[in-house]
Amino acid sequence: TASYASKFLLYTPQDAAPQESGFKADGTKVYMLGTIGDKVYQYTLTTAWDVSTASYDSVSVSVVAQDTAPLGLVFSPDGAYMYITGTTGNKIYEYTLTTPWDLSTASYASKTIDTGAQDTSPQESGVKSDGTAVFMVGTSTDDVFRYNLSTAWDLSTAAGDAVSFDVSAQETTPLALAFKDDGTKMYIAGQNDTVYQYTMGDDLVGLGWVLGPLTLS
Repeated sequence: TASYASKFLLYTPQDAAPQESGFKADGTKVYMLGTIGDKVYQYTLTTAWDVSTASYDSVSVSVVAQDTAPLGLVFSPDGAYMYITGTTGNKIYEYTLTTPWDLSTASYASKTIDTGAQDTSPQESGVKSDGTAVFMVGTSTDDVFRYNLSTAWDLSTAAGDAVSFDVSAQETTPLALAFKDDGTKMYIAGQNDTVYQYTMGDDLVGLGWVLGPLTLS
């Protein structure tokens, strides 16, 4: 049922090579990861979810000390954690925000997931709504991988899941990954200029968040 709303936010004044965006849970903030400055930039929307009402907050955080090729950006639902996926180190990096959703309070937590054993070109990550699992899509394998966290939101407690999901039948260069809040849907986008929707399997503790079996929906 999707249609273009003829609204946009021009990121060029901050970074001419924007890579990824993410929204605050209530739609009043949007964040952009740029690959020229290797920074995440923060914007405020005066009308929630309407990107045409966005203005730059003059707030950013540099991730260059962790990775010089950052490609993925995702936040925890409460805005207390930010995760960056980078291909220089083939890692997912954890940042904490002492004031949720305020990038001026962000700092690197010195916690990572090394994705090299699964994919040497990680592109984007997604986080389960309760913080107990992280997902990564990579272009070396065209697979989505799941990592289980024994301590919610803490990447240092991650362990690989035996299940992965191959999206190459739809997209051979998957670049973006997102989930419905309840984990029943997964979305993949890439160089085909198409967003693909998948229905996910059942978790042991509820519906969704399982990579196998998935169906293209």
